[in-house]
This record gives sequence, C-alpha cells and structure tokens, in this order.
Amino acid sequence: MASVKWGGVQYQGVAPPKDRKVRVGARLGRAREPACSDTVPAPPPQPDAFRRIRRIKGVPPAIAVLDVRRGLVYAAEGYFMALPSHPLHRLYGPRSFFPSGFGIRTCGARRPVQGRVTSTFGSIRLVDDRGRARAITVGPHTHFRGFLRNGLPFLQPGDRVRLTVKQCALRQGGPILVARGVAPR
Repeated sequence: MASVKWGGVQYQGVAPPKDRKVRVGARLGRAREPACSDTVPAPPPQPDAFRRIRRIKGVPPAIAVLDVRRGLVYAAEGYFMALPSHPLHRLYGPRSFFPSGFGIRTCGARRPVQGRVTSTFGSIRLVDDRGRARAITVGPHTHFRGFLRNGLPFLQPGDRVRLTVKQCALRQGGPILVARGVAPR
C-alpha cells in the first residue's frame, strides 16, 4: 500500500473512483514516501522518494491530499471515510464501504468490546482487554462520542476505547465486527 508522510501526518494511498473526478486544488509541496522494505526477499536498500502533492478542493489537507501524477488520493490515518461527515465520503460513495454483493446480510446482538487502539486506517484495529487482536469495521452508521480532531471523529494508536459492536455476516466472505458506537474508556 502506498503511503506518504507530510507535515507530521501519515497518509495512506487510495485509488479514486473511476467514475468521479477529484477536484484538484493548490500545490502543497512534497511528501516523503518511504522506500519499500516489507517484501520478501527484502529489496536492496533504496532512498525514500518524494511525491508532489496538492490540495483536494473542499478537503482540509490535514485530512487528505492528492498526488496528481500517480492519480492517488492520500487519506490521513485516524479518520474514517465510511462516515458521512468525512469530506471524501461523497466522492467514494456509500457503496465503496459495503459494495453490492458484499453487503451485510445479518447481524447479531450488540456487545461491548474494550481495548487499546493499535492502528486506524479504514477500520479500528485494537488489542482487547483479554489480549486478543481485533479488527472492527467502521461503517456509515457508526456513532463516535468524543475523539474529535479537525471537527471529525479521529482515533490514534494508544487510545483506550469502549465500543459497542455487532458481529455481522456478509453476503460474500466471513463474519466481521461492525462498530455501532465508539467512546473513550
């Protein structure tokens, strides 16, 4: 996965939808793309690359930036595009988060999960109080209490959270945990 760092923020690359245009804004400068080091066998040492990035009209650069040359939107880690309040939600559309054919079929009862956040791109990854690693999907109906940054729900590694989740079956694929509520612990 392509990633860059700019202004102290880590961004992950996301291909924009083919049927929609990203509105290009002003130039921002250069973002650092770390050299690839997560393949087996490891490649020979390479220097980091730099990508010219631009604003996306209507989106604060703290939340997302654009690399026109590569055709990638870089979304800041910690924010969740699946939420309707995220400025890129309309660009990607609700079907991007639960595409037709992969949508949720059925869900069980709500139950609590508590733990410490380990990563936050697209979903909440955490270690629960029993030491188990969990991946919890954030959907359009997830409600956040607290954890705001730049006016949007935001989580970062180390945050202690209390979630209400449902285990849901997908039309295709295995079960997933979907967050209904996220609050500080």
